[in-house]
Amino acid sequence: MAHMSIMDLISYHGIYSLMIGVVGAVGLCIVCWVLGDNKGEKIAEANPASDAEPSNFKANPIKAFVPLIPIILMLVFTFWIPSVKMGVAQAMLIGTIVCLIVAMCDPQKFSKQFFKGMGDSYGSIMGIIIAAGVLAAGLTASGLIKGLIALMVQSKEIAQWGGSIGPFVLSVLMGSGDAGAMAFNSAVTPHAQEFGMQIHSLGSLAFLAGAAGRTASPIAGITILVAGLAKANPFDVAKRTFLPMVVAVILLAIFMR
Repeated sequence: MAHMSIMDLISYHGIYSLMIGVVGAVGLCIVCWVLGDNKGEKIAEANPASDAEPSNFKANPIKAFVPLIPIILMLVFTFWIPSVKMGVAQAMLIGTIVCLIVAMCDPQKFSKQFFKGMGDSYGSIMGIIIAAGVLAAGLTASGLIKGLIALMVQSKEIAQWGGSIGPFVLSVLMGSGDAGAMAFNSAVTPHAQEFGMQIHSLGSLAFLAGAAGRTASPIAGITILVAGLAKANPFDVAKRTFLPMVVAVILLAIFMR
Protein backbone atom coordinates (compact mmCIF):
# COMPACT_ATOMS: atom_id res chain seq x y z
CA MET A 1 0.00 0.00 0.00
CA ALA A 2 2.82 2.41 0.89
CA HIS A 3 5.23 0.88 -1.67
CA MET A 4 7.87 0.23 1.00
CA SER A 5 9.92 -2.85 1.81
CA ILE A 6 9.16 -4.69 5.03
CA MET A 7 12.49 -3.73 6.61
CA ASP A 8 12.06 -0.04 5.69
CA LEU A 9 8.69 -0.04 7.42
CA ILE A 10 10.18 -1.78 10.46
CA SER A 11 12.95 0.83 10.55
CA TYR A 12 10.32 3.58 10.57
CA HIS A 13 8.12 2.28 13.37
CA GLY A 14 10.88 0.55 15.39
CA ILE A 15 11.54 3.49 17.71
CA TYR A 16 7.82 3.90 18.38
CA SER A 17 7.47 0.19 19.09
CA LEU A 18 10.25 0.48 21.66
CA MET A 19 8.57 3.55 23.12
CA ILE A 20 5.23 1.86 23.80
CA GLY A 21 7.09 -1.19 25.10
CA VAL A 22 8.99 0.88 27.66
CA VAL A 23 5.90 2.90 28.60
CA GLY A 24 3.87 -0.29 28.96
CA ALA A 25 6.50 -2.07 31.07
CA VAL A 26 7.11 0.88 33.39
CA GLY A 27 3.39 1.65 33.66
CA LEU A 28 2.54 -1.97 34.40
CA CYS A 29 5.15 -2.08 37.17
CA ILE A 30 3.71 1.08 38.71
CA VAL A 31 0.11 -0.20 38.55
CA CYS A 32 1.09 -3.57 40.04
CA TRP A 33 3.00 -1.83 42.82
CA VAL A 34 0.03 0.45 43.60
CA LEU A 35 -2.28 -2.59 43.72
CA GLY A 36 0.10 -4.40 46.05
CA ASP A 37 1.03 -7.24 43.68
CA ASN A 38 4.56 -7.21 45.05
CA LYS A 39 3.36 -8.49 48.43
CA GLY A 40 4.62 -11.94 49.39
CA GLU A 41 1.24 -13.39 50.35
CA LYS A 42 -0.22 -12.69 46.90
CA ILE A 43 2.71 -14.39 45.20
CA ALA A 44 2.34 -17.41 47.47
CA GLU A 45 -1.37 -17.68 46.66
CA ALA A 46 -0.77 -17.55 42.91
CA ASN A 47 2.19 -19.97 42.99
CA PRO A 48 1.63 -22.75 45.51
CA ALA A 49 4.59 -25.01 46.23
CA SER A 50 2.96 -27.95 44.46
CA ASP A 51 2.96 -26.04 41.15
CA ALA A 52 6.50 -24.75 41.38
CA GLU A 53 9.13 -25.83 38.89
CA PRO A 54 11.60 -28.50 40.06
CA SER A 55 14.58 -26.97 41.82
CA ASN A 56 16.95 -28.88 39.53
CA PHE A 57 15.47 -27.43 36.33
CA LYS A 58 18.08 -25.83 34.07
CA ALA A 59 17.31 -23.94 30.90
CA ASN A 60 19.33 -24.81 27.82
CA PRO A 61 20.81 -21.50 26.60
CA ILE A 62 21.38 -22.82 23.07
CA LYS A 63 17.76 -23.94 22.66
CA ALA A 64 16.58 -20.64 24.16
CA PHE A 65 18.64 -18.76 21.56
CA VAL A 66 17.25 -20.63 18.51
CA PRO A 67 13.95 -18.62 18.19
CA LEU A 68 16.03 -15.45 17.74
CA ILE A 69 17.91 -16.78 14.70
CA PRO A 70 15.38 -15.62 12.03
CA ILE A 71 15.32 -12.09 13.48
CA ILE A 72 19.12 -11.94 13.68
CA LEU A 73 19.45 -13.20 10.10
CA MET A 74 17.07 -10.55 8.77
CA LEU A 75 18.82 -7.74 10.66
CA VAL A 76 22.31 -8.86 9.64
CA PHE A 77 21.52 -9.28 5.95
CA THR A 78 19.43 -6.10 5.79
CA PHE A 79 21.89 -3.72 7.44
CA TRP A 80 25.33 -5.33 6.94
CA ILE A 81 25.00 -7.57 3.86
CA PRO A 82 22.31 -5.82 1.76
CA SER A 83 23.54 -7.51 -1.42
CA VAL A 84 21.94 -10.75 -0.18
CA LYS A 85 18.16 -10.50 -0.07
CA MET A 86 16.96 -12.29 3.07
CA GLY A 87 13.18 -12.48 3.28
CA VAL A 88 10.99 -13.57 6.16
CA ALA A 89 10.25 -17.00 4.66
CA GLN A 90 13.92 -17.78 4.05
CA ALA A 91 14.94 -16.68 7.55
CA MET A 92 12.17 -18.74 9.14
CA LEU A 93 13.13 -21.82 7.11
CA ILE A 94 16.80 -21.53 8.11
CA GLY A 95 15.74 -21.08 11.74
CA THR A 96 13.59 -24.21 11.48
CA ILE A 97 16.50 -26.27 10.14
CA VAL A 98 18.76 -25.02 12.95
CA CYS A 99 16.02 -25.89 15.45
CA LEU A 100 15.87 -29.45 14.11
CA ILE A 101 19.65 -29.82 14.44
CA VAL A 102 19.82 -28.35 17.95
CA ALA A 103 16.82 -30.26 19.31
CA MET A 104 18.08 -33.56 17.82
CA CYS A 105 14.54 -34.92 17.70
CA ASP A 106 12.86 -37.41 15.39
CA PRO A 107 12.66 -35.74 11.93
CA GLN A 108 9.32 -37.43 11.27
CA LYS A 109 7.73 -36.02 14.42
CA PHE A 110 9.39 -32.67 13.76
CA SER A 111 7.95 -32.43 10.24
CA LYS A 112 4.48 -33.35 11.50
CA GLN A 113 4.58 -30.62 14.14
CA PHE A 114 6.03 -28.17 11.61
CA PHE A 115 3.18 -28.61 9.14
CA LYS A 116 0.60 -28.76 11.93
CA GLY A 117 1.88 -25.40 13.14
CA MET A 118 1.71 -24.03 9.61
CA GLY A 119 -1.89 -25.16 9.29
CA ASP A 120 -2.93 -23.76 12.66
CA SER A 121 -1.24 -20.43 11.94
CA TYR A 122 -2.71 -20.21 8.46
CA GLY A 123 -6.21 -20.94 9.75
CA SER A 124 -5.96 -18.41 12.56
CA ILE A 125 -4.41 -15.66 10.45
CA MET A 126 -6.74 -16.15 7.50
CA GLY A 127 -9.70 -16.12 9.88
CA ILE A 128 -8.60 -12.75 11.25
CA ILE A 129 -7.99 -11.36 7.75
CA ILE A 130 -11.41 -12.49 6.51
CA ALA A 131 -13.16 -11.14 9.62
CA ALA A 132 -11.33 -7.82 9.30
CA GLY A 133 -12.27 -7.60 5.62
CA VAL A 134 -15.93 -8.27 6.39
CA LEU A 135 -15.88 -5.64 9.15
CA ALA A 136 -14.21 -3.07 6.87
CA ALA A 137 -16.75 -3.77 4.11
CA GLY A 138 -19.61 -3.41 6.57
CA LEU A 139 -18.29 -0.12 7.92
CA THR A 140 -17.84 1.17 4.37
CA ALA A 141 -21.32 0.09 3.29
CA SER A 142 -22.90 1.76 6.32
CA GLY A 143 -21.33 5.12 5.38
CA LEU A 144 -19.36 5.32 8.61
CA ILE A 145 -15.98 5.26 6.84
CA LYS A 146 -17.03 7.99 4.41
CA GLY A 147 -18.08 10.21 7.31
CA LEU A 148 -14.88 9.42 9.22
CA ILE A 149 -12.71 10.33 6.22
CA ALA A 150 -14.63 13.59 5.75
CA LEU A 151 -13.97 14.42 9.41
CA MET A 152 -10.28 13.56 9.16
CA VAL A 153 -9.78 15.70 6.04
CA GLN A 154 -10.61 18.76 8.15
CA SER A 155 -7.56 18.38 10.38
CA LYS A 156 -4.35 16.35 10.59
CA GLU A 157 -4.74 16.29 14.38
CA ILE A 158 -8.16 14.67 14.07
CA ALA A 159 -6.64 12.08 11.71
CA GLN A 160 -3.87 11.30 14.18
CA TRP A 161 -6.26 10.84 17.10
CA GLY A 162 -8.68 8.86 14.96
CA GLY A 163 -5.86 6.64 13.72
CA SER A 164 -4.83 5.82 17.27
CA ILE A 165 -8.03 5.75 19.32
CA GLY A 166 -10.12 4.02 16.65
CA PRO A 167 -7.96 0.87 16.26
CA PHE A 168 -7.31 0.85 20.03
CA VAL A 169 -11.02 0.73 20.88
CA LEU A 170 -11.73 -1.84 18.14
CA SER A 171 -8.94 -4.08 19.42
CA VAL A 172 -10.09 -3.85 23.04
CA LEU A 173 -13.61 -4.86 22.01
CA MET A 174 -12.53 -7.60 19.58
CA GLY A 175 -9.59 -9.00 21.54
CA SER A 176 -7.40 -8.91 18.43
CA GLY A 177 -4.91 -6.22 17.49
CA ASP A 178 -4.66 -7.52 13.94
CA ALA A 179 -8.40 -7.47 13.28
CA GLY A 180 -8.90 -3.92 14.56
CA ALA A 181 -5.84 -2.50 12.82
CA MET A 182 -6.48 -4.31 9.54
CA ALA A 183 -10.09 -3.16 9.44
CA PHE A 184 -8.94 0.45 9.92
CA ASN A 185 -6.01 0.18 7.51
CA SER A 186 -8.14 -1.44 4.82
CA ALA A 187 -10.83 1.22 4.94
CA VAL A 188 -9.17 4.47 6.06
CA THR A 189 -5.38 4.36 5.60
CA PRO A 190 -5.45 4.36 1.74
CA HIS A 191 -6.91 7.90 2.02
CA ALA A 192 -4.11 9.13 4.34
CA GLN A 193 -2.77 11.73 1.90
CA GLU A 194 -6.20 13.36 1.70
CA PHE A 195 -5.82 14.55 5.29
CA GLY A 196 -2.12 15.41 5.24
CA MET A 197 -0.53 12.16 6.40
CA GLN A 198 1.60 9.48 4.81
CA ILE A 199 0.22 5.98 4.34
CA HIS A 200 3.08 4.32 6.20
CA SER A 201 2.73 6.79 9.08
CA LEU A 202 -1.01 6.38 9.59
CA GLY A 203 -0.83 2.64 8.97
CA SER A 204 1.94 2.17 11.54
CA LEU A 205 0.06 4.32 14.03
CA ALA A 206 -3.04 2.17 13.54
CA PHE A 207 -1.39 -1.21 14.00
CA LEU A 208 0.67 -0.10 17.02
CA ALA A 209 -2.49 1.28 18.62
CA GLY A 210 -4.20 -1.99 17.75
CA ALA A 211 -1.43 -3.95 19.46
CA ALA A 212 -1.85 -1.78 22.56
CA GLY A 213 -5.61 -2.38 22.47
CA ARG A 214 -5.08 -6.14 22.26
CA THR A 215 -2.81 -5.95 25.31
CA ALA A 216 -5.50 -4.05 27.23
CA SER A 217 -8.34 -6.39 26.21
CA PRO A 218 -9.69 -8.94 28.73
CA ILE A 219 -10.84 -11.22 25.90
CA ALA A 220 -7.53 -11.35 24.01
CA GLY A 221 -6.00 -14.80 23.72
CA ILE A 222 -2.72 -13.75 25.34
CA THR A 223 -4.58 -12.15 28.27
CA ILE A 224 -6.52 -15.35 28.88
CA LEU A 225 -3.29 -17.37 28.64
CA VAL A 226 -1.46 -15.14 31.13
CA ALA A 227 -4.47 -15.23 33.47
CA GLY A 228 -4.45 -19.02 33.32
CA LEU A 229 -0.75 -19.19 34.16
CA ALA A 230 -1.25 -16.79 37.08
CA LYS A 231 -4.50 -18.47 38.19
CA ALA A 232 -6.23 -15.10 37.94
CA ASN A 233 -9.25 -13.57 36.25
CA PRO A 234 -8.57 -12.13 32.76
CA PHE A 235 -10.28 -8.91 33.87
CA ASP A 236 -7.76 -8.62 36.72
CA VAL A 237 -4.96 -8.83 34.16
CA ALA A 238 -6.63 -6.26 31.88
CA LYS A 239 -7.17 -3.97 34.86
CA ARG A 240 -3.40 -3.76 35.21
CA THR A 241 -2.58 -3.34 31.52
CA PHE A 242 -5.34 -0.95 30.45
CA LEU A 243 -4.04 2.34 31.90
CA PRO A 244 -0.41 1.90 30.70
CA MET A 245 -1.69 1.09 27.20
CA VAL A 246 -3.94 4.17 27.16
CA VAL A 247 -0.92 6.32 28.05
CA ALA A 248 1.12 4.60 25.32
CA VAL A 249 -1.56 5.27 22.68
CA ILE A 250 -1.79 8.93 23.68
CA LEU A 251 2.00 9.27 23.30
CA LEU A 252 1.81 7.57 19.89
CA ALA A 253 -0.80 10.05 18.70
CA ILE A 254 1.32 12.97 19.91
CA PHE A 255 4.74 11.93 18.58
CA MET A 256 4.00 9.72 15.56
CA ARG A 257 3.64 12.16 12.68
